[in-house]
Amino acid sequence: MPRLTVMTLTSKTDKLLRAGRIFITIAIIGLVAASIYSARRISRITDNVRMTNNRLRLTEEVLLHSINNTSAARGYALTGDSSFLTTIRKTANGLDEDIRNLLSVYNDDADMRNRLDSLQKYVSGRRLLSDSVISIRDKGGLEQTASFMDNPGKVRYLEHIQRILSGMEEHERINLKKYNESRDDFFSLLNNLLLGVIVLIMIFSSLVMWLAMRELAKRKATQSLLENYNTRLQQEVEKETKSRLQIFERITDAFVALDPEFCYIYANKRAGEILNRDPQKMLGRYIWTEFPEGATMPFKQAYENAMKNQKHISLQEHFPSHGLWLETNIYPSAEGLSVFFRDITERKKTEEKTQRTTRLYNFVSQVNQLIIYAHDERRLFKEICDISVAVGDFEMSWVGLINESESTIVPVAHAGDKTGYLAQLTKTTALNLKESTGPTASAIRTGKTVASNNIQKDPIMVPWRESAKKSGFCSSAAIPVKRKGKAIGALCLYAQEQDFFGADEVFLLEDVAKSISYVLDRFENEKEKERAAQALRESEAFSDSLLAASPDIVYIYDIVKGRNVYINDGVEKNLGFTSKEITEMGDNVLVRLMHPDDFNHYLANIYPRYAELGESKVLTNEYRMSDKNENWRWLESKETVYLRDAAGNPVQIFGVATDITERKNREAVLAEKEHQLRLFVEYSPASIAMLDSNMRYMVVSKRWLVDNQLEGTDVTGMSHYEVVPNISDEWKDIHARCLGGATEKRDEDILIMRDGTAEWLKWEILPWYKASGVVGGIVIFSEYITERKKAELEILQSKERLERGEEHAQMGSWEYDVITQRGRWSKQMFRFFGLPTAEYPPSIEAYLDLIHKDDRPAVSQVFTDMQEGKPPVVSIYRTNPEKTPLRYLMPSWSVDKNKKGNVVRLSGTIIDVTSQVAVEKAIEEEKKVSDRIINTLPGVFYLYNKEGKFLRWNEKFSAVTGYSDSEIRQLHPLMLFPEKDKELLAGKIANVLENKEEYAEVDFITKSGEAIPYYFTGVTIEYEGETCLMGVGIDISDTTKTRRQILEVTEMMERAEAHAHMGSWEYDVVKQRGKWSKQTFRFFNLPYSDTPPSFDDYLELIHEDDRPAIAKMLEDIQQGIIPTIPMYRTNPEKLPLRYLKPSWAADRDENGNVIRIYGADIDVTEQIYSAKAISTEKILSDTVINSLPGVFSMFDSKGTPLRWNHNFETIMGYSAVEISKMNPVEFFAETDRERISKNFAGVLEKGGNSFEVTFKTKRGELIPYYLVSRAVEYQGEICMIGLGIDISERKKKEEEVREISDQLRSLMAH
Repeated sequence: MPRLTVMTLTSKTDKLLRAGRIFITIAIIGLVAASIYSARRISRITDNVRMTNNRLRLTEEVLLHSINNTSAARGYALTGDSSFLTTIRKTANGLDEDIRNLLSVYNDDADMRNRLDSLQKYVSGRRLLSDSVISIRDKGGLEQTASFMDNPGKVRYLEHIQRILSGMEEHERINLKKYNESRDDFFSLLNNLLLGVIVLIMIFSSLVMWLAMRELAKRKATQSLLENYNTRLQQEVEKETKSRLQIFERITDAFVALDPEFCYIYANKRAGEILNRDPQKMLGRYIWTEFPEGATMPFKQAYENAMKNQKHISLQEHFPSHGLWLETNIYPSAEGLSVFFRDITERKKTEEKTQRTTRLYNFVSQVNQLIIYAHDERRLFKEICDISVAVGDFEMSWVGLINESESTIVPVAHAGDKTGYLAQLTKTTALNLKESTGPTASAIRTGKTVASNNIQKDPIMVPWRESAKKSGFCSSAAIPVKRKGKAIGALCLYAQEQDFFGADEVFLLEDVAKSISYVLDRFENEKEKERAAQALRESEAFSDSLLAASPDIVYIYDIVKGRNVYINDGVEKNLGFTSKEITEMGDNVLVRLMHPDDFNHYLANIYPRYAELGESKVLTNEYRMSDKNENWRWLESKETVYLRDAAGNPVQIFGVATDITERKNREAVLAEKEHQLRLFVEYSPASIAMLDSNMRYMVVSKRWLVDNQLEGTDVTGMSHYEVVPNISDEWKDIHARCLGGATEKRDEDILIMRDGTAEWLKWEILPWYKASGVVGGIVIFSEYITERKKAELEILQSKERLERGEEHAQMGSWEYDVITQRGRWSKQMFRFFGLPTAEYPPSIEAYLDLIHKDDRPAVSQVFTDMQEGKPPVVSIYRTNPEKTPLRYLMPSWSVDKNKKGNVVRLSGTIIDVTSQVAVEKAIEEEKKVSDRIINTLPGVFYLYNKEGKFLRWNEKFSAVTGYSDSEIRQLHPLMLFPEKDKELLAGKIANVLENKEEYAEVDFITKSGEAIPYYFTGVTIEYEGETCLMGVGIDISDTTKTRRQILEVTEMMERAEAHAHMGSWEYDVVKQRGKWSKQTFRFFNLPYSDTPPSFDDYLELIHEDDRPAIAKMLEDIQQGIIPTIPMYRTNPEKLPLRYLKPSWAADRDENGNVIRIYGADIDVTEQIYSAKAISTEKILSDTVINSLPGVFSMFDSKGTPLRWNHNFETIMGYSAVEISKMNPVEFFAETDRERISKNFAGVLEKGGNSFEVTFKTKRGELIPYYLVSRAVEYQGEICMIGLGIDISERKKKEEEVREISDQLRSLMAH
């Protein structure tokens, strides 16, 4: 019976222990299931948040595309510029795609589907409205378009779209708030659930232990009963004890028994495994000797208290030496302690992970809420750091951003840095982006999170271990922060636990980084919008300057409609037509202006090639166009495809046309010169033969054939030695020397003819040179001089006739041999200077003494220049009145040089123009007198002939009309009067020219269009042999006109304000009265009145968020503080929303008190909505630059390169990086650089210049260019743009012309 009782008690204990294990297992399984459910629930909430953010992004894109579509339509309506059509089409396609995306993300939301149906209707209406604007603008022009757009009944689609999108955004933001609240509630529920599970486990564990203790108590009672059994039951008891010990071996918990002295008396196998000891070797050992580290831990105190108080004690404690968490239950008795303990390390890790996850989720939630309302980058980073420490329970956090220029990481925000850890980092290489191997630099370089879960053992953390240890940091993580997909910095977090940053934690932190990147992208987008608006303004100004500076015709031609959609002012410079006139010609422009032959060629050969023209390919064509004066001008166009339809077929062509008329003329001149050379030689009365370097005939004169008895023979291409087979070796030697560059001649030589007769011959053989400077062959001149002797007498007689002619013409001739230092004068020369005729003229010194002392230096310089081969510059000089009667002499000079280029002879003529000078002086004096009289007249004076050509006018006439002298010469008198008065004035002019006097009181129209009342009188006079009309006009402007002008100026100001969207106002502080312009009333939808609304009523018309700033602005002005508000809005609840940019000022009395406040508001609503229009201008600007036929460059006043085209890089051979670091003069040949620097300075000072230059490429190649430079304003400073055209071909042609001209000159000289 006692034996049965012991077994029953043991069985009950086992059942209780098994039930406890089953309950704990179920609890752990439930905890794991709850964690999995939590992760999935949180994942769903996160997906909903991402979906909501995606929907918000799509609504922003719809609004942006709607605004751009509206702005582009308005831009096309105002300008007719077809570049806006591209934006309209792109935004329309973007709206279609946006609507499709929204329909897909709202597939299951019936309410939002209804809103999308309304949105789709208004978006379609917006597109149809843009199409209507395009159609009306194309067909009816600007006026009909303006009337259509100003129609008050027109549906305001953009406002409806904004209203619907605002509602959708509000709906999504409410959902986002609900998701965040749901996540917070779920976290709270999960925490409570986990706490409840833990409490239940502890209660159940206590119950089990209580039952176990009760069972043990019963067991002791039973054993006391069994003590009465003596020896008979001893073996059975020992056997039972051994069985019980085996039970301790089988239990999963560790068990040890200690005697009252705390020495081991038993330890089961599980205890040995946990404590890493052999249980048998532990027996009899003192516990604190076996485990000395435990003596300093709560274990020792708990054991002593349990033994002392004989009460059960339970505790959980970390055992660092074994890296374990132990749950210990101590049961005391008089015989010692029974200790049950188990390894709960995994459970503790699970609990810690749950706590960390909860902290991280709270941290993520707080950051997401912060991001929704964030507006400042630095403040955002600071608040994220604060939240990470306060909510995420991190020891420290900081944010570092890249300093690109120094390749370093700069801390911009931090929290929790109690020990100066961050300052220690800045003293090491940790923040050097290139050199550091630490986690922060690595995360930024790789764009991936870098975590260190054991700082003291991680190799990459060696340099910072001591600082981390002092700060209590055990693990850290660096998460890259990105903007536009590129890492710009990192968020660095530090935890006091090891192994804190697991895969789940890193996933959540990277999700935070993505949210930060989203808001940074949003900040950047806002900055880009502002930069885009500024770039639009600069691009428009730059494009205007570029096109205005271009000397060529830049155009966009629609090949489908057959008309120009754009053409710059270069057409007026080249053809005389304005761009408006060309546009008005429509599809007849080519038929009207292009030469018929070239037009047929264009249709047959050029037009079909457009369809085959690939991207960036250029099509070149040369053709003739008629200018406004009906003269044919040659143009060379380079064209590329500017716009294609949906099928890829060309629709519009961008082209640049250069006037090549001069080049064509030069080519024609070259051909004509070559033809002239051949004709000159062939029909020359001299005997000439031109041979190449192989002594083959190129061309011979007919005289040559006759003289050499070869008449009727075509010797072209034949060898000279074939034609003259028996030629002597002496002649061959002469030919060889001449082919080597020598010149041979004989004034007298005897030649035996083919028929055996002898003739006297004068001949000369000289080389002719190619453009390269190489001898190309020889030219043979021959002249039969048998009759020369007979002609000598005739020559002497001719000389006498020449002298008589000089005397009659008052002309003298002279020459001077530089080599012999001797000269010759004609008889008339001696007469000019009052000298007797002599064989030789006076010396140069004596000659200079015969010249007026004031003209002597110039004449002396002429002799010096001539001997150096320079052209003389003296036109007229005087004789010395002290030695001879005063004469005015007009010289002409010439210089002869030898083949080496040295001056060998000077010669010239002198004509006595004394009488002509006297007449010209008298005329000039008379003109000065008459000009003084005319310019002192109180009114305007003019003189014109019967054809209406102005011959004379006074300075008053130019000043009043505003025209320059060159412009006045081109004017007809009737062009200076109103159209309504021209018929009357034409009759009066006719009367005056019939010798009648007339007068007229009429408005005088100036160049600026101003009409000035004048009283004119006119009479007929004879001037320079023709009948002319002379008139005088007096200004009769009076007070009535002044009042009318004031009224006109007022109306003009009102029109200007309306056109500029600007309203002005003022307020008299003393009289408490104000005044608004009409445009200011229009801004606030108020009827015009002499009295504006009160200040309080005015504030009601302003957006409620802007009212405090406007009220503060008024207070600041009254206190003398300059206001700083850049913009404010009207109240959308009372009138359409407008964005107004104010400027305010105040007048003060002598005491500094404000007496008047005034200012102006500019409506910038259109600019706010049209910021994206920059892309069209930028595309056009880049297309123009890169389609120019030559090289284009732009430099600022310091010589820094700003822009250049692809041709510049290709031709110069430099990369874009190299060009950006070079000075403009480095692109030119060394010999040109000083001149180029001066020319560039002149361009910046005077506004423009054109000149020939020589470019030097990177390869050292020298290329001649014609450079057109202009000064333009770009980004607030004066810059210089240059367009260069390659003139290598022209130079080559000029050299050929020069070569032929030299050959002609040589032929003519002989």
